[in-house]
Amino acid sequence: MQILADSIVYADIAQLVEYLLCKQSVESSNLSIGSKQTKKGKIMTEIEKNKKLCGKYPFLLPRNVFSDELEEDYDYSYTWIDDMPDSWREKFAEPMLEELKKILIKGDYLSEYRLVQVKEKYGSLRWYANGIPMVIYDEYSKWENKWEAKSSETCFWCGENSVAWTDGWILPICQNCIDERQFPVTYFKKD
Repeated sequence: MQILADSIVYADIAQLVEYLLCKQSVESSNLSIGSKQTKKGKIMTEIEKNKKLCGKYPFLLPRNVFSDELEEDYDYSYTWIDDMPDSWREKFAEPMLEELKKILIKGDYLSEYRLVQVKEKYGSLRWYANGIPMVIYDEYSKWENKWEAKSSETCFWCGENSVAWTDGWILPICQNCIDERQFPVTYFKKD
């Protein structure tokens, strides 16, 4: 069954729900990693922002995972960090990226490190890369586990501390978003 919404054809209801959740999240957020006011009052465009981000964190460039090449017509309209849910980007992307950069520099691996995929899965951040040298593997694993745990404790919609998981599609959610969105949830057990 195909579904038409916002002039886009979706393969099934799950794909449409994912689109609508992401669209709602984007429309309701004010991203610090998105377009922002500069010191001189000029609005920084998405492309300018992405060029700056990729200059600081070269692993955010969306390279072909097989050839390691950038697309010929790559225009900085997106980076790997755009695959991260908006509320998580707002809440912790910059410190997370800065920590990763320090680890990669320590292992002399900043220019070789490549992302393969960034996404939410089972209510937490998944960050897949092309591998890590053994010299920084333990530190990298701790970094990855830290931010996966942080994401699972951060509301998918607003970035506040989560108190429950949504039922069905598993996402962390805070009490305000539960009240506002009326999703069925399973509350975290108190220790």
